[in-house]
Amino acid sequence: MRFGMSFWVLTLLVFAPLAAADAQSAVSWLESHQQSDGSFGAWQEHLTAAAALGLHAWGSPKAPLSLAYLASSAENPSSWFYGAWGEADVPGVMAYSLAEASYATNGASIAANLIPLQNSSSGGFRGYYDMGVGGAVDSGVDTSCALLGLSSLGAMPAANSDAAVSFLFSLQNADGSFNLTHSREYDAIYSLGPNKPSETALALLALKSAGVSPSDSRVQSALAYLRSSASSNYGGSAYAASVSSVVFADYGDSPHLSSSLAYLLTLQNPDGGFADAARSSSVSNALDTGFASYALSFAPSPTPSPSPSPSPSPYPSPSPSPSPSPSASPQPHDAYVRIYFPPASGQPHILTQGTCSHAYECFAAVASVSCTWYPAMGALACPDPAVTQTCFITAVNNVTSESSEYWVFDVNGAPSPRGVSCYEPSDGDVLVLRINTFAVPSPSPSPSPSPEPSATPTPTPAAASGGGGGANCVAAGTCGSASTGTPAATAAATAAPALAPTSTPAPTAAALEPTAAPKKRANYHTPWTPPAVTATPAPSSIEPPSSLTGLFAAGNAPLIGGVAILLVAAGWYFLGRRR
Repeated sequence: MRFGMSFWVLTLLVFAPLAAADAQSAVSWLESHQQSDGSFGAWQEHLTAAAALGLHAWGSPKAPLSLAYLASSAENPSSWFYGAWGEADVPGVMAYSLAEASYATNGASIAANLIPLQNSSSGGFRGYYDMGVGGAVDSGVDTSCALLGLSSLGAMPAANSDAAVSFLFSLQNADGSFNLTHSREYDAIYSLGPNKPSETALALLALKSAGVSPSDSRVQSALAYLRSSASSNYGGSAYAASVSSVVFADYGDSPHLSSSLAYLLTLQNPDGGFADAARSSSVSNALDTGFASYALSFAPSPTPSPSPSPSPSPYPSPSPSPSPSPSASPQPHDAYVRIYFPPASGQPHILTQGTCSHAYECFAAVASVSCTWYPAMGALACPDPAVTQTCFITAVNNVTSESSEYWVFDVNGAPSPRGVSCYEPSDGDVLVLRINTFAVPSPSPSPSPSPEPSATPTPTPAAASGGGGGANCVAAGTCGSASTGTPAATAAATAAPALAPTSTPAPTAAALEPTAAPKKRANYHTPWTPPAVTATPAPSSIEPPSSLTGLFAAGNAPLIGGVAILLVAAGWYFLGRRR
């Protein structure tokens, strides 16, 4: 148990930033495949619904276009998925996507179009075409999607909801799983229900949205089945892993959520998209990529405790909240900016000093910083309550990270206790951006040859010619964006000019813009844990001990302890030989 808990905490610390980085590439895939009307293909509204879930969850500026397309189609009674040949799963998942995005739509209109697809006798919704019957039948997937969508919109009448719940439970097996129909367990080529784990996950989401208690024995049985499926990696199904991850998030099962998402990331294609092996497909598609990116937005926070460790720190900023009190207008402070690019990028490091009110402003003054924005919650909440979002850094001067890497934000040699746009520096703070696999060249946080932290530099305007908001780089190299490549002046390489306070610029076009209150979001910066204080005297201060007392007084007790251990071991060895 002790090992398992330690491993889980370690997984949270490492996993969440990786999930954000990989979700970014999945969102990029979705954005590049979105059509001009917001859809992802004709007759593919369920794909568009899945894609909209992922786009909205990560704040993509292209999400509203897809959501508008979904709302227009779902409210139209003439849409192909209504009527005599209707398929309830399609408008159901569309309604769920609209509800999760809190998109303004006419829920009553969608309900009026969708409820006629419910069988008044069985309570199930029809749509799945059964070849054995030769027509559309009531199915678990159609019923789950319709119940989930309309319940999420608050548009499901109570009597219809109760009937749908009863139908779903009539499909449950003894092992807790759910079947597709009363005569078929699953259909491997069914887009929204290719296997029993995905059918069971959809049913659990629908039952929870309909108000069925999580403590219900039938729900607990279904959760147990899903956990068992997780241990066998869902038979290689990316779609099942995605939907199951959402279930574990909704039911508060963080360990299985983490393991499911970790497995899901192993299925990501090199192009950033996802495909489901259960449907015998290896080509990235909007359905699997949309649900995968949406699931990744539920990655647990890497913060294992509600607040950073209060242990002492030798660094200039010993408090995780450097501001003395929350303030709507933080005061500018002199801070040192260090941006370390990986050698493969071919970009020089940026080492400078400037005056700024928060870390994002410091970095944006000398580089182009791209972010994925997410709510600033818990330990990462901003001192200013009016600031509700912070950023996970995705690129600096257009340098992005590989899928196994990510940009990290350090303060005074340790991970920051707050997000980049929430951290308010103290005078003398050393603010660092670096790729996680690239160590900072100098272990010392004390900058050189910049002025002493106590000195207050005279602010000077940033040079307009530099990319990314200024040209205050002083390392031998360039300033601003990667495309400028303007060499820094020789004089600038020996003295760090101060930065003028600037307002926070908007993220670059490559960044994903923030949206209004995404449903859930992880905090993608690890908590700040100050390193242990280790007193190391200068070599010149160490004098040879003149006696045994001097030996201990000189701080050599560890050496004496080691010698003692060796002597004891030797004694046992010789005693053993004599016996």
